[in-house]
Amino acid sequence: MDIPISDFLNKIIDWRDFEHFVRDLYLEGTGVEVRHNVTEIGKSGATRQIDVLIYQKVQFHTLKIIVECKFWTSKVDRAIIDIVFAALDDLTANKGVIFTTVGYELGAELYAKSKGIDIFVVRDLSKEEWGVSGRKMEFFLQFFGSEFRDFQLSIGNIHKPILDVNKPLNLNLQFGLTENQEFPESGNLYKLLENANFEQNNHILKLLIEIRNNLLEQIRDAIHGVFAPKEIKHSYYYAQQCTINFENYPNRFLKVENSFIELKTISFDYIYNISQNYMLFDRAQKYDYVLIVEDYITKGRSFVAKEKSKNGIEITEYKDFSDIPEEEVLTSQSVVKIMLEPFVSLEINSQTEIIRRPPITVNVKSKA
Repeated sequence: MDIPISDFLNKIIDWRDFEHFVRDLYLEGTGVEVRHNVTEIGKSGATRQIDVLIYQKVQFHTLKIIVECKFWTSKVDRAIIDIVFAALDDLTANKGVIFTTVGYELGAELYAKSKGIDIFVVRDLSKEEWGVSGRKMEFFLQFFGSEFRDFQLSIGNIHKPILDVNKPLNLNLQFGLTENQEFPESGNLYKLLENANFEQNNHILKLLIEIRNNLLEQIRDAIHGVFAPKEIKHSYYYAQQCTINFENYPNRFLKVENSFIELKTISFDYIYNISQNYMLFDRAQKYDYVLIVEDYITKGRSFVAKEKSKNGIEITEYKDFSDIPEEEVLTSQSVVKIMLEPFVSLEINSQTEIIRRPPITVNVKSKA
């Protein structure tokens, strides 16, 4: 069920639920004994009811803390602070605490501080306290993938050893990784040196991957914002003939058996896919509740959260992330662009509509 921002506190139905909630806050501590709804006789002989009673062991001492819980529709006044202060002395307690869900009347803050009583407010998170990203995040995932198909090679000179001049060559070249996902030696690219020797400098697969990534990055960077409405998942396929020209690339020789063949061009079908998914993510969906406990005197705040799948609650100090640059935060309506890895196959079948684009030529050169 989708819970509005201000509705977590409403899950605490009545004063008894609120007392249980406050009790559970202290159960998370170490070396503590927590009791709920305790009655004690004070030094004055008066019977006093305590909503939550806590004993905290510290080395050789045991501290006694009494907690008053007020699940009211009006603000807590000074009279309640006086009652807690009187109980503090009568029950020989070390600390008095008040929790409420509404707040305190004007002047109660200083009055409680003068009496040594801590006062807290339990409330829902504000929009700002959910952070720059907000509680509900709407964003778009754009995926970019591509693959090469139907390779055709155009070769130039063939350098054969004298003994192999008349020996036919097997030019059935394969462009793929080995079973161990390594670059095969058959794909090594060589440079012809002045002394007619050859020097290995690159690999055909590494070069193809670099070209593939450059082409895909250009497509990715050409798309600005959302390219389709959010209601439907969109996926488009394109294909274009791509020719790689090796004329000005020194590392253009492949070793086949004992010979070196010169690559002039490699042509293939360059197929790429652009898809977009709309995502709606409620950061509070996995919680029974997420609340703020605020110290009314120091203004210190803590997150108190209870996950649906876990027992117990989690208490963490509130941190203000408002000073983080917006470009470093995934905000609502953001577009996240993801480039798929080179060897992730596209999902193409006989029913896939592929839009044909004009052919392109890539002239490869050595990096300066």
